Amino acid sequence: MAAGKLISREELLGGFGGGDKRRAAIAFSLIQARAARLAVERGSVKAPFMTESAFKERNLAFLDAISETAKATARVSIQDLERGAPLWQVLVPANPAIRAEIAQLLGKDYRFARSRIPQIAAALGLDDPAVSTAFQDQQGRPLDTIYQTRTAPLEVLRWTWTRFSAALESLPPFWTAFALTLTEVVGAGTLALPIAFASVGPLAGGALLLLVGLINVLTVGYLAEASARNGSILYGSAFIGQLVRDFLSPFAVLIVRLGLFCFCSIVLVAFYTGFATTFAEVTGLPDPIWVFVICGLGVFLILRNSLIGTVASALLIGFINITILVILSLMAFGHASWERLTYVKVPFLFGEPFDASILQLVFGIAMVSYFGHVSVSNCAQAVLRRQADGRSLKTGTMAAMVVAIAIYTLWAVSIGGAVKPERLASEKGTVLVPLAEQVGLGVPLLGTAFVLLAMGMGSVHFSLGIYNMAREVMSGGRSARPRLRALRLVGSRKMATVMALVPIFLIFAYVQWSFLTEQESFIKPLELLGVLVTPLLAGLMPVLILIASRRRGRAIGRAKLPWLLANPIVMVFIALFSFAGIVSHALFIWEDPIKQAVAIFAAVVMLIFVVDVIRKNAFVPQWLIELRHFPEESDRAEVAVACNGKAVPVELTCRLADGTERKTSSDNPLTAFSTYRSLSFTLPERQASNLEVAAHKVSADFEAEAIAGELIGHREGTQQQVVALDQTLGRTRVYMPKGNLGWQLRLL
Repeated sequence: MAAGKLISREELLGGFGGGDKRRAAIAFSLIQARAARLAVERGSVKAPFMTESAFKERNLAFLDAISETAKATARVSIQDLERGAPLWQVLVPANPAIRAEIAQLLGKDYRFARSRIPQIAAALGLDDPAVSTAFQDQQGRPLDTIYQTRTAPLEVLRWTWTRFSAALESLPPFWTAFALTLTEVVGAGTLALPIAFASVGPLAGGALLLLVGLINVLTVGYLAEASARNGSILYGSAFIGQLVRDFLSPFAVLIVRLGLFCFCSIVLVAFYTGFATTFAEVTGLPDPIWVFVICGLGVFLILRNSLIGTVASALLIGFINITILVILSLMAFGHASWERLTYVKVPFLFGEPFDASILQLVFGIAMVSYFGHVSVSNCAQAVLRRQADGRSLKTGTMAAMVVAIAIYTLWAVSIGGAVKPERLASEKGTVLVPLAEQVGLGVPLLGTAFVLLAMGMGSVHFSLGIYNMAREVMSGGRSARPRLRALRLVGSRKMATVMALVPIFLIFAYVQWSFLTEQESFIKPLELLGVLVTPLLAGLMPVLILIASRRRGRAIGRAKLPWLLANPIVMVFIALFSFAGIVSHALFIWEDPIKQAVAIFAAVVMLIFVVDVIRKNAFVPQWLIELRHFPEESDRAEVAVACNGKAVPVELTCRLADGTERKTSSDNPLTAFSTYRSLSFTLPERQASNLEVAAHKVSADFEAEAIAGELIGHREGTQQQVVALDQTLGRTRVYMPKGNLGWQLRLL
């Protein structure tokens, strides 16, 4: 059975043979597979650099883990089964005898108390007298014997955490988007802000944080709207790469992935350095030892495949970190002086001459501190499946960025007011060391906890991001460029794993070398990142994706950003601001020829990025027809039609299996869709020159499977063109010639 293949209840009940035991075993395997997939998705929402291939590989690992041929690997837990019960319930046959057999298998493989599994009991009908009677007849013992009377302390903790996680993950959509974005944005990068602003003063730094923050409020809103317009995000398991591919171009995907790889690599250099210097200061052990510890931990967890987290754990850690930052800020304010608070040294202000050295750290650190845009497409899946129009996704992510501005401003101003600027400017590690010297009691303890949670866990996740992206390139999959497929490593899976870890080992070696030569720095790698990479990923890219999504994406109605926030003038300003940041460093701020050359190269890449997107017609309006079949929800289907990003109802002529025709509108749901054989429609003349059709079968847990079919264009009864839907993606795109052209989507 192919992984991810949707099987109907009818096939389950009568299509396999072998009696009730065989059918129950098949049903139980499908239940476990769906629960495992749901567990993987929950662990991917807060994995900011998850790739499509990494997600599929992890999902297949779960499926292998519950197969009969992989006894030694981990399996889906009883807690996962309980969490996923509402979504795998549709796989349970109505026959009490089969349900009783499933209950027997459940009791055989798992240990649980009746009070712990209310959703499983409801899904299997364990309280149904007919199921109890069938179980007694089959097993010769009462159904209650599958339950435990006592629960081990460790299991009590697991069930307590499961309930806590479920409560957090069932927050209203707005608060889910808000919490996921805020905890992703506010992280260890804050430890560089006061050092970066030491040369210009805390008030000037706060003003720059406000400006850059407002730009990022808009750009996360742009990505939120674009994600809501993307069917691959809503139906399926798409991440930022798929969003870029759908709306921009394959070359843009390559540039974005290279940018993300550079982002992870450079941040990892900074985090290794910051983690080592902080713990060396606290423990007295040499810095290189701590670099070895944090790198070894990341590699160990990657090899163990033990990095599956949850939204709840990420939110809990994130809010602990934010609380620590606020407490440290208030402690710093108690030692602030008016002289340090009002210190300002900005070129051309109050007669100050231009000094490039003053501005070297300011722009880059401010830009990189707000970068959490990749998480928008990840959390979009969790939010959009509860509110498909994207309103909560948009408002939640933008509100989170506003709160991040407030936290950053409080942090930067308070630390700048408490610590002398010359002391901040001389620090090679994080700001916690000079802050502890000034404030004293409490800072080492709180600061170490923050570094451990934010920088330690962050470095592990960035290591995983590097590993995932390296594996994706070597796999030679659909997402890889043709020339990169030559890197495919045939044969040894272990060799592929080792090769994917090579970038991490190189980063480890570089950081160790920097300590040995006394050239270590926590802040300088972040500065390079903020100048060279973040303007593309957090500035230009969201603008281009928004424009393209409004031409080629789904209609989302009221979730569209207001004109004032996303008009051409504002978007051009954001793009120019991002581009100008790189150019100004290349021409005026940086004096190192190597840095200048790299900055010029980054600026050229941005220009090529824009030209390629325009050449690939990403901004050309198109028709979009989306067919979604929900076989597990009363066999219904929906047809959504959009042109230039706006909903346009069209008349449909539906041909059924018995040869009859039914006329309806795309606004109306289609019932008993399994009996449909084709959909015919005519689009208004020449409102757009391209037509994209997507057809998918969607399970209760939003797993999408391509529907086989072909798109036929005809005029006055004469067939003009026939295009098959992609068997993997379930979509196709065709050019629409002038004049009214009728279309038929034939289902195969």
